[in-house]
Amino acid sequence: MSDVTVSGLCIDVGRTRVCDQLDLALKPGEVWSVIGRNGAGKTTLLHTLAGLRAPQAGSISIDGSNVHRVSARARAQRISILFQQLDEMSSLTGHEILINARHPWVSRWEGIQEQDEEIVQRVVHEHDIVHLVDRPVGILSGGERRRIELAAVAVQDTGVILLDEPVNHLDLHFQIETLSALLNQWRAQDKIVMMVMHDLNLATRFSDQLLCLMGHGESLSGPTKTIATEENFSRLMKHPIRRYDAHGQTVFVPL
Repeated sequence: MSDVTVSGLCIDVGRTRVCDQLDLALKPGEVWSVIGRNGAGKTTLLHTLAGLRAPQAGSISIDGSNVHRVSARARAQRISILFQQLDEMSSLTGHEILINARHPWVSRWEGIQEQDEEIVQRVVHEHDIVHLVDRPVGILSGGERRRIELAAVAVQDTGVILLDEPVNHLDLHFQIETLSALLNQWRAQDKIVMMVMHDLNLATRFSDQLLCLMGHGESLSGPTKTIATEENFSRLMKHPIRRYDAHGQTVFVPL
């Protein structure tokens, strides 16, 4: 299990301030969604949390260790990140991508072991991608490729999981099915999940906590039931948003 603490975080992209003095405490078993308008810096925030870029101020620690002061290998054993798109993987097969996801745990002297292959095969069957893994990902559809990429995150098996638009390219059926299955499993394993989401309804349906990037460094964060209001979402999106209840689900609709 891992704990993530964000203290006084300030992030700039050019002249845009993504967040200013952001404080967060992410606990095992929690699912967070980061939401905001285009250009608010959601992806930049995710990359900073992963230790891939330095903030202007503040710190991010996992179990007391600053993510920007540990080796890349140590970070990869604690944090996995799903990018929006990775074109350089197009020549690899699905199986090669999944095996590569085990590298943070592989001894440089011993290489891939039988247990690594066993983990890959277990995830392949759990994610129902047996029919995809032997094909080059460059010939797969966007949705099929996304399923391989999500499986690679599971194979890496870290305590902290960062997902940039995880259901990008998936149709509605796979959006709901995939998020439900993965998040239920990761909650049960006490993993911390933070997702960048564009869809307010998916974010509110599947997240315990929300982080809203309001613009100009302002942010709102807290339990989904507290943050997900018409007033907050209308101000976040700079457009009127109304809340409705449909068959036990809360739905937010732009006017």
